[in-house]
Amino acid sequence: MPDGMTKHQQFPEPLVTPTTKEESDREITPENLVSEGWVSAELYEQMRVKSLELFNFASQWMAERGIILVDTKYEFGLLNGELILIDEIHTPDSSRFWSAEDYAQNPEAVEQMDKEYVRQWLIANKQDGQYPRALTPEVSQEASRRYLDIYERITGSPLPTGNETTSGGDVRTRLVGNLVRAGIMKDA
Repeated sequence: MPDGMTKHQQFPEPLVTPTTKEESDREITPENLVSEGWVSAELYEQMRVKSLELFNFASQWMAERGIILVDTKYEFGLLNGELILIDEIHTPDSSRFWSAEDYAQNPEAVEQMDKEYVRQWLIANKQDGQYPRALTPEVSQEASRRYLDIYERITGSPLPTGNETTSGGDVRTRLVGNLVRAGIMKDA
């Protein structure tokens, strides 16, 4: 990182910081990914390049909507020898978002628009080394409001719920229908 950077200052170029997916995420260097046998050097380079392409695309997309994509994670796997993404991307669970307007007013105190709200509540309510097993209704409601807000900001439309969806309001019915249409499973 360059010397003299201030809190929340954007890096000159995005950084790729690999981790492994074990019991918990473990930071690892690209060289150790290869030497420990996780991936070949060629496969790591594909993941690095794809990560930067995705991040740069999403950063521009979000900027056009008044959002700063601060950081994110991409999880990769192989399917028939081809590199694929294997988890959600650019969501409040996989990324950190800031309001560009809020950041412009006070970069050092910008509020995060993602799961950090829930994480901070859990930390504040930890007792005897244990996190609460459930969120309060108020925290759940606020987290839902935040997630729905970021969804609408990113997509430009509110999240369709219930009977607003074209294939019925029941989530299980929609999920099964989508998986069957995609040929991933058979309707039982």
